[in-house]
Amino acid sequence: DVAVSVDAGDSSDAGFEPVCLIAHRMEAAEARAFLKAKASDRMPADGLLHLQHAGYHLVGVHPAAGCARSGSPDASLALIGTQFELAAQLLQQARCLQRHIDERKLMVDALDSLPLSLFVLDRDRRYVFQNANDRDTFIDLRGRRIEETEIDPAMAAQWASQHDAVLKACKTFDRKDEKHSHGDIFTSRTLMAPVRDAKGISGIVGLSLDCTAEASALGLLEQNEARLQAWLKLSSDWVWETDEEHRFTLVEGDNVAQRLDFSAWIGRRRWEIVGVDPASDALWGEYRRLIDARRPIRGFRFTMMRNDGTSLVAEINADPLYDSEDAFAGYRGVTRDVTEREELLKRLQRAEMIANE
Repeated sequence: DVAVSVDAGDSSDAGFEPVCLIAHRMEAAEARAFLKAKASDRMPADGLLHLQHAGYHLVGVHPAAGCARSGSPDASLALIGTQFELAAQLLQQARCLQRHIDERKLMVDALDSLPLSLFVLDRDRRYVFQNANDRDTFIDLRGRRIEETEIDPAMAAQWASQHDAVLKACKTFDRKDEKHSHGDIFTSRTLMAPVRDAKGISGIVGLSLDCTAEASALGLLEQNEARLQAWLKLSSDWVWETDEEHRFTLVEGDNVAQRLDFSAWIGRRRWEIVGVDPASDALWGEYRRLIDARRPIRGFRFTMMRNDGTSLVAEINADPLYDSEDAFAGYRGVTRDVTEREELLKRLQRAEMIANE
């Protein structure tokens, strides 16, 4: 905003005497002195002098100018004042427009810097925005519906159906599927939501994240898990983990073949399952001292009962676990059914004793 006031100089001075438009709180004397100092070498032919000083616009009218000779300097000042007010408004609008342009550019640059795809569609399903990642991953889709592009027809039909579902059902869409891009196949998680305005649904905003590495890792983990389960079914072993209080948190194995209820072990300590007290049992007292010292367990054997009442001889091998802060977190180990081996050793020992008699 520009506040304009008029100050007419003393026309009795034979030299240049300015008429000033004073902006804001600039003193008239300061403006007059500055204009008079600059008038000698900058006075234009029409007698109107325009200078900028200290952030202000200053206008001077020479007494010999046409408007001064006609005796109507006020009319000239009114015209100049109107023009300056209009110029100030235009300048303010230009600055406001430039600020919006700069803010929009910053927003676009920020969205282009995201490591994921971002896109916006209007209510007619036409793309109105794609960030750089989305354009690089696919193609420039702006201004077109997906079925009007060079995208694989089958995939385009699937996307069109998803777009319709978001617009018609007015619900968020979240799905992980395979996509094709430049001859490559990758796994992507896409999230889309309806854009709402005062009139209702005005379009769709969506983002897509390439999770191929995550999907591959998950697939490999599932394969390894299946492989482990297959091995456990073919072996007499089971794997387990305990927490810092030595309670079971995980037991994996063929409980049917072993005739053991592993699910009932969760939350219990090993000696509680066997039914002994380490304080009064020498073998389990040694075991308790071993794990309280957080030492590795190697070849610890004990006897317990199966669900059908038969005896089981088990052998444990395990190592202590520590978390990211190096705090003790329990044990991870393998237990092996060595019943047959122990029975064979006993028979061999008896046979050897008989042979030595």
